[in-house]
Amino acid sequence: MDPRIRERRIAVLRAQGRNRLRVLLVLLGLLVIIVGGWGLTRTSLLAVDRILVQGVRGVDQAEALQASGLQKGLAMTDLKPAEVAEAIEVLPWVSSAEVRRNWPKTVHVHVESRVPVAVVPAHDDSVVLIDKEGYAVTRRLRSDSMVLDSSTKGSVDTVDPFIFGDSYRALSVDELPLIEVVFDGELGRVHNAALPGLSVVAALTDDLRPWVDSITVKPDGEVGLVLTGGANVIFSGPELLDDKIAALRVSLAAVDLTCITTYDITMADHVQVKRHPMCPTV
Repeated sequence: MDPRIRERRIAVLRAQGRNRLRVLLVLLGLLVIIVGGWGLTRTSLLAVDRILVQGVRGVDQAEALQASGLQKGLAMTDLKPAEVAEAIEVLPWVSSAEVRRNWPKTVHVHVESRVPVAVVPAHDDSVVLIDKEGYAVTRRLRSDSMVLDSSTKGSVDTVDPFIFGDSYRALSVDELPLIEVVFDGELGRVHNAALPGLSVVAALTDDLRPWVDSITVKPDGEVGLVLTGGANVIFSGPELLDDKIAALRVSLAAVDLTCITTYDITMADHVQVKRHPMCPTV
């Protein structure tokens, strides 16, 4: 073979070898970077070291943290914020949850609580607190007394077990309107049968609430009130409730209340008052 051809072949083979070596070194370098980066995420440098749960305190804060599954030492890269939020939102008293990573080591969790606005009786000796949308928030014995509101922010951790965050003041369960529709569902679910009664709760004025013993809801959707002393208020359907409530307030202020058994406010502009037949002439 011609020596020049041989030298040319040798040069080509050497060049190919150098190219293969360069590719191999590049691949090896990438592998080292990938393995090193993955290893870094497994170290304490990028592990959860601080978990901040905001929006709730005390027992609720602990319950939200437990439901989240978050723990110190968890790799930040393994954290799935959407899944953690969904796990917290399973709690019946939670309206929404937001989870975000704050690199390198902190996780922020913000929880919005459902605010109870009424209670409904249960089959046992308990009541269920429901929010304005009808979600069953929690179950309490009738003898329990405290829920929270903003005036107790400084002492939330000392009021137990009624802790739903930082948005409540201290009040008695008896102060929440009672909707006479028995609850037989699950916490965290909407109590649909109570929804017409919630429309009445929303329409009640502060000065009228002390007059109300309970809110009634019939199977056909007719709503009404039972007032202190036993008088019944018939609103019929939930239409024009603000006008009907205004008419009731006028009647309570202007009419002699002796022996009244029924206020029929089916029409807001025509209130019919019925008295007990044995009542002395008023």
